[in-house]
Amino acid sequence: YMGKLLRKMLHFAGEVAFERFWKHPEFHAQMLHSRRLPVDKAGSLDFDKMRPYLAMGMNFPPSMFQLHLQFIHMPHMPFQAHMAHNGNHYHHGRFFFVSFLEEALRLGDSVRVDVTDATDIKEILARCKDRGVDYDVMHAQSIKAVKQNGARLNPFKEADFEYEVSKTNGVVRLPGREAMPDVDPKALQKNDNLKMQNYGRPYVDGKPGGVYYKYPKRPSEVADFHPRNAVEPANEGTPLMPDPQDRVDCLPRRSSYRCSDPCTMQ
Repeated sequence: YMGKLLRKMLHFAGEVAFERFWKHPEFHAQMLHSRRLPVDKAGSLDFDKMRPYLAMGMNFPPSMFQLHLQFIHMPHMPFQAHMAHNGNHYHHGRFFFVSFLEEALRLGDSVRVDVTDATDIKEILARCKDRGVDYDVMHAQSIKAVKQNGARLNPFKEADFEYEVSKTNGVVRLPGREAMPDVDPKALQKNDNLKMQNYGRPYVDGKPGGVYYKYPKRPSEVADFHPRNAVEPANEGTPLMPDPQDRVDCLPRRSSYRCSDPCTMQ
């Protein structure tokens, strides 16, 4: 059942990425180098063709008090790329790539554990390893793939940035690298977030609008839940996500800063 739920989550997230980003002309050209669409002969999304562009997984212990899927589409923003390159992203022992989860779930009852609050995740990983699914090996392979795909898909050039941030030189203005001691790196990062995020569009008075779904659902409901077709009962909140056809037209032409190595933005 959990394998089925995971597949549904992956394919729904893939559909949203395909509709909102791959089909967005400017995003497709600038961020994806106008690469061939990940589709089958009928023109529908072929999720396996999208996988090389993705870093997917879950944290454990889960952040925000709930186990949830992280669906990260390449290319990384420069800050995230720097963290991944330096081992400060997708942490070993905390992040579980989907490739590992899929193989572990295929083992079925042979690795079933009666989980309690005292269960150590290492016990579960040891069971999987004994049956041929080695977390350490698969995590290392996934990290290598993330770095290689991130470098291959990197669309950024120095001309895309106004500033560079480093431990050695602080904040400098590009292209001449004039020192800017009064510029706050945190403020640059915050400003870039507002420019680049697709959440909360359209902005209202320069701030994200946005909604969220705060009502719990039974597992049987989640497995078949599809926001595009969902009709919420009166007074029970708002849909989880707007229709993917309502694409986001918000691609920044110029970001505020990049991180050079070593980067101060940790």
